[in-house]
Amino acid sequence: LSLGFLFLIAIGTLLLSLPMASYQPISVLSAGFTATSAVTVTGLNVVDTANYTTFGQMVIVALIQMGGLGFMTFAILVLSSFQRKMGLSGALVAQEALGGTSINQVVQTAKAVIEIALVVEFIGFVGLTLCFLPSKGLSAAMYEAFFLCVSAFNNAGFDNLGGMHNLIPYKDNILLNITTDVLVIVGGIGFLVLVDIVKQKSFKKLCLHSKVAISRTAVLLIGGGE
Repeated sequence: LSLGFLFLIAIGTLLLSLPMASYQPISVLSAGFTATSAVTVTGLNVVDTANYTTFGQMVIVALIQMGGLGFMTFAILVLSSFQRKMGLSGALVAQEALGGTSINQVVQTAKAVIEIALVVEFIGFVGLTLCFLPSKGLSAAMYEAFFLCVSAFNNAGFDNLGGMHNLIPYKDNILLNITTDVLVIVGGIGFLVLVDIVKQKSFKKLCLHSKVAISRTAVLLIGGGE
């Protein structure tokens, strides 16, 4: 797992260092910092994301998605798509990466994680597009919405709006704030919890981990809000 994330960071650093990835040249160190931050979804950055070209920003989005959903999740799907089976050691690593999921269910769980993520991100994408549409036009609104919905759902903290202001200029946009909040909360609560919710469809039937995660999230949100 560690080598997998290091590989993603190395590839991301290389791609973001290319001249075609940014409008103003950046150092390899800055590219590496951005790649590391994107893969580990920390939200820290030393370069305004708006300085990256469309190519550079799509690299960042890919790093965020793969880092947020988990390197092992994508590795499992790649192996299953080529109809290759994991050995016992690989299955144990996958089981650990997916939070102790049964070895026999790692592929199904990985697929469920991707499906849930895409559905939630699509809903967020539609909501954010509607937010940006009046001021940016359809194509620009869809582009901004795509970047932000992936960043918000994976709790990455990146934005490509420029000026390093994040969403402060939109503090009075109720739809944008609600959409972003839902993406952050749903993405941050954990994929195993989301998979459990989809399967059980009842709070009483949820496993202990899911009940604790949901109840504690509610307490923190309500307590923090007050």
